[in-house]
Amino acid sequence: MTRHEAEGLPQLARYRLLRAVAHDVADWESAALRWVEAYQLGTRRPTRCRGAGRYAGGRRSLTDTHDDTQALPDFPYHPDPVATGSIAPSDTECICCERVRGFIYLGPVYAVDEIDEELCPWCIADGSAAERFGAQFTEVEGVVPLDTVRAIEQRTPGFSGWQQERWLTHCGDGAIFRGHAGAAELAPHPDAIAAIEADLDRYRRAPAQVDHFMSSLDKDGQPTGYAFECRICGAWLAYADFT
Repeated sequence: MTRHEAEGLPQLARYRLLRAVAHDVADWESAALRWVEAYQLGTRRPTRCRGAGRYAGGRRSLTDTHDDTQALPDFPYHPDPVATGSIAPSDTECICCERVRGFIYLGPVYAVDEIDEELCPWCIADGSAAERFGAQFTEVEGVVPLDTVRAIEQRTPGFSGWQQERWLTHCGDGAIFRGHAGAAELAPHPDAIAAIEADLDRYRRAPAQVDHFMSSLDKDGQPTGYAFECRICGAWLAYADFT
């Protein structure tokens, strides 16, 4: 309804309309404050999924694929979330669609409500989980179009890190998440190694410290690398963290 149309309403109808709008604004403001508080305190962040404890097969190497993902929704920025440990076979009922779909999401969920391993991949893919719970599953790092940010943060399975997860970007687009990586997994990708070393250089680490850190990377332990591939040029990217 436009302002002109609202002004043409009878006084009582106009009052009721304005009161309803005011209540909606107050509700949104209250919800936003609760979301920010929960996000800052970290009380809604689930613990990290670690290998066989959550998924019987453990994490696979960056080159492995998983045949069962043919039945899953298409995630352009995270094409094999079963192999990366973000999605696993499960008979858990999804709290969004209230259906048992055969798979459940294990990664982090940022929302006001406590949501821990209760969302199916389909409700993530179609945006219904984000819409219903105000949820997002990761945080994009870099400058990309808003539609890309929403596609990654709200409709793509995230991954679990030791610190705040960062979804890398390259060539003006979000990168493809290829999985957790240790020194062995990163060895074939010198551009990914260079990206981590560049991060370490910002902290003015001594060369010996950098070498030790890089050789200590462990996909199932820590420090852990997180590998991505550019959708445009094919370059590999990575960052690493630890507790």
